[in-house]
Amino acid sequence: MKRMRAGVGVPRPFVLGRPSPKEQAGGAYNGHVFGIGLGRTGTRSLTRSLNILGYYCVHQPDPKKMMNGDFESALFGYDAATDSSTAACFRRLAEAYPESKFILTVRDRGAWLRSCKRKFSVRPDAACGSKLRLRKLLYGNETFDEETWLSAAEHHIRCVFAFFSGSKKLRERLLVIDIASSADAWHKLCDFLSVPLHVRMFLAQHFPHISTHQQFLCAHEFADSHRKIGVLKVRHGRAHYGAEHTQPWHNWVKRKISVAVESDGLVRIYVYRRPNSALPDWEASFEIHESTRVDLYNLRQDHSLTPIEPMASRDADVSAKLQSLNARPIPKHELCITGLVGGDKDMLSLHLGCNDWQVMHEWHQSILVGCGWCKKNVARS
Repeated sequence: MKRMRAGVGVPRPFVLGRPSPKEQAGGAYNGHVFGIGLGRTGTRSLTRSLNILGYYCVHQPDPKKMMNGDFESALFGYDAATDSSTAACFRRLAEAYPESKFILTVRDRGAWLRSCKRKFSVRPDAACGSKLRLRKLLYGNETFDEETWLSAAEHHIRCVFAFFSGSKKLRERLLVIDIASSADAWHKLCDFLSVPLHVRMFLAQHFPHISTHQQFLCAHEFADSHRKIGVLKVRHGRAHYGAEHTQPWHNWVKRKISVAVESDGLVRIYVYRRPNSALPDWEASFEIHESTRVDLYNLRQDHSLTPIEPMASRDADVSAKLQSLNARPIPKHELCITGLVGGDKDMLSLHLGCNDWQVMHEWHQSILVGCGWCKKNVARS
């Protein structure tokens, strides 16, 4: 894994998507927002909601960095964070970011316990030491135990209330919200973050509840005039991304992707190993060149999707081979980006995949904007 120096290689402002509601609002809250509810209380739905509003929200920032107090590194490039690693550090976050706001997500006790039993009954791998430490810190146990976890949840809520009841200013920094059962939860969130009414008219009226894997991937997606970031599938072949001889049936792995124009005028695509990776901690990077080409394909033919625009078709023999292989799930749509410049200046290809046509289409458009920027700069020079 490589690491960028602060200010070097970090995505810079550029219109790669539509302006976010927060940018349009003019008066919306622009500080940090932290979701400090425990896991399984709607933290992914909150992440998605904050990203829709225009915040750069990360779900479960690196537990090790957070528990060690290295907030600057764990939250680099983000102005919002949710889930257990954030909940465990709410006091220190309130001190480190004195103007920040906090959202405590809560849930019906029985529903929360059932969800935790399904999710946390298996002990994390011993290699995930930070996850084990985090579970023990928050819940008192590494695996689910109803009595212990319920007691821990009640203790966490009492601690949050006690801390934020210390003064009027502290009370104004906290919102308690039940996403699952509150009919006006979305409006409460918008009121809390000062999102004007005229902006809310163009947004969803309810929280985007996360119930499928694709919805989970979309929860990490945000695009505005600053950058384009989301979680997609990436074809991984012959030891690295962008390998010259990758095949459609090579492994597809889930990775966070970022595309941005930087301070040096170059457009780069970054690949991150985890959805919660800090923006400097990229795993691979590719530079878009003036001759870069972007093509959108239907990778599988076993679905009944009607495309919005014509798409290229893979050869019939390739499609047959894809369906005959017992490999990792293959996405329905592929974005093939050829003519990228790698770290050793070789011309490489990057293959991004997704089952959601609309998501893939938006990525297609954003990368085309990046290609257009490169061609414009070449023409000027």
